[in-house]
Amino acid sequence: MRDLAAVWAGDEATYRIPWDRIRAEVVWVNTALGRGDHPRGADLIRAGGNDRVGFTVVPGYGHGDAVWGRTAAADVWSLF
Repeated sequence: MRDLAAVWAGDEATYRIPWDRIRAEVVWVNTALGRGDHPRGADLIRAGGNDRVGFTVVPGYGHGDAVWGRTAAADVWSLF
């Protein structure tokens, strides 16, 4: 929940993520019926100086669907 507070609410008092220390390539995938087209986390990583950040939205999927959906392996996990 601390990560969610830091990403969604920008609440650095609860938990601060050092965005400028994320140097690995990032593949950020949201589900359309979950966080949808909200690229805030990916944007914060880019603003910290990492330009190797991809952002994708999987249409028709909710939070749990990305793990438990019958076609998740092809529709979601193949993106990684």
